[in-house]
Amino acid sequence: MKPSPLRIYPADPSSEDTPQAAQRHDTAPIGVEVTLGEILPVLAEAYHTERTWLRDLREEKIVISSDLHDVLSMCRHFYRPSA
Repeated sequence: MKPSPLRIYPADPSSEDTPQAAQRHDTAPIGVEVTLGEILPVLAEAYHTERTWLRDLREEKIVISSDLHDVLSMCRHFYRPSA
């Protein structure tokens, strides 16, 4: 029986055991993308029930879309409590 020749294939760049994959993990942003609809009910419940974790995280930085920022800015401007 004739032995089959050994074939060498280039590494798959999406493979998790390559240096490129390790570099991707090191530079990947830390965070999760969610919709406002996914988190709003949880945040509203936490606010109304005065959950400690919400107070603990109040200085946490978040990223929002420019559209949402515009809407929130307008609301903040127009719905200020009367002095």
